[in-house]
Amino acid sequence: MLVKVKLHITKENKIGQEEVVTIYEKGLVKDVLKHLNLIETNDIVIMVNGKRRQSDFSLHDGDEMSIFPMLDGG
Repeated sequence: MLVKVKLHITKENKIGQEEVVTIYEKGLVKDVLKHLNLIETNDIVIMVNGKRRQSDFSLHDGDEMSIFPMLDGG
C-alpha cells in the first residue's frame, strides 16, 4: 500500500518535502516513522487524513500523513 507523507519537520534538510512510502499490509503509523528514520517522541504531531493520530493507528492505501513539530507558546 502507498502512503503519502508530508514532512513539516527537519529530516536531512527535507522540511516541507513530500515522500510516498510503500508499506505492507496492516501498516501502522509507527512503521512509516521507522521507514523515515524518525523516532517517535512527544515532540511531533502526526496527522492522517487531517486527523491527529497515534503511532498505533492502522493506515490504508492512499492515506495522507503529515508530521509536524509540537509547538509551544502562548
